Amino acid sequence: MIRLIAVLIVLTPALSNVDEQSEILLQAKRALFETISEESSEEMVKIARYLGSPDSEIDSLVTSSLKALSDCIITEVHAQALKQGLPVDIVLPAFAGGTVDNDVMDVLLQLDNEAINVRTERCDGMMMAGIEKASSAEQVTVGSSPGGIELADTGITFTPPEGFERLPKNLIDLKWPGKNAPRYVVANAGATTTVAFDVKNKDLSVMNMEDLRVSFEQMFNVAIPGIQWKQNKVVSHDGKKWILLEMTSSAIDTDIHNIMFITSFQKRMVIFNFNSTKQDFPLYEEVLRASMESIRFPSAD
Repeated sequence: MIRLIAVLIVLTPALSNVDEQSEILLQAKRALFETISEESSEEMVKIARYLGSPDSEIDSLVTSSLKALSDCIITEVHAQALKQGLPVDIVLPAFAGGTVDNDVMDVLLQLDNEAINVRTERCDGMMMAGIEKASSAEQVTVGSSPGGIELADTGITFTPPEGFERLPKNLIDLKWPGKNAPRYVVANAGATTTVAFDVKNKDLSVMNMEDLRVSFEQMFNVAIPGIQWKQNKVVSHDGKKWILLEMTSSAIDTDIHNIMFITSFQKRMVIFNFNSTKQDFPLYEEVLRASMESIRFPSAD
């Protein structure tokens, strides 16, 4: 197995300017991804091929896996650095390729390397486990219906934005580590803009959609720091009532623009989540909304 990072991975706390901190973290993710790719791409291709990944998917699988790995590592190291109270504006530029002078080295030496190793070990393990499962995991069928994608065996279809491809299960596990992760995701090349969709075994048919919308609103107001509502209402689409929740939120590494679309189908919950970084959203807004409008149900449910 590959031990990709030894421990001079450093990121950290609170700059007063959130945008500045986000940019520094983004630069660090890019720098780490470039380093990992240069050192490990050939070996990862061999492993993916040995594990039976289709040749047509190996390059994209390796690229997306290594990007997810670098993002995961940075997220974990950032959390540890925050815990220790180390200054991101000193440490992170050094990690991103800047000069490491004596003052910077003094800060780096304060990092708890053992804790960082524990945090980042899961990233390597999750990536490799995901590659092992990629060929056999349940996947969406892309391009097999007039709507572009059919959601499992429901007959529900929609057309994803052009160029979006399925996200391997290992990346889904990294981006949504909780037990409620979506089973199906398509994404742009860098996985910075995604469309997640699923059918959950929760009967919404017995619930009032307006009451349910209020419940979602209250839950998100508590759970999501810095939430700002763009839309929050019940709408009609393709003959059904949908809950439309559009919001932005602030995070340590990037700001997010989220559009959730929720309805009932055959005593189950259908949920779509159109998710993009703040930087990406203006580039993808039109195609994301068109994708949402393309959702269609079978003629009888």
